[in-house]
Amino acid sequence: MKNISSLAADYLTNPRIGISPLEKSARYVMFDEKVDGDYLYYKDPSIMASKYSQNYIDSMRNLFESYRSWIYEAMDYVREVSPQDSDTSDRAYASAVEQKAVI
Repeated sequence: MKNISSLAADYLTNPRIGISPLEKSARYVMFDEKVDGDYLYYKDPSIMASKYSQNYIDSMRNLFESYRSWIYEAMDYVREVSPQDSDTSDRAYASAVEQKAVI
């Protein structure tokens, strides 16, 4: 599943088939990318139709920009305290840094 909230993903993956729970991914996700020029956040139709829509959009963009700034600082810190060793590929190291920063 892509581009849905953790809450929505839990709702979709919590049902049980028989008595076995469905397998869940423990993947860590960063929310720093824009799609069609904006961050992926829920735009409730009632809010978007209200006089507060621009305040909501501005607030959400500010929150995502703050998150984006913070997450890259956290990744820099992880690289500083956990340098890449010669046995770890660049791809594996980048993934590990991202996961540690997101936690």
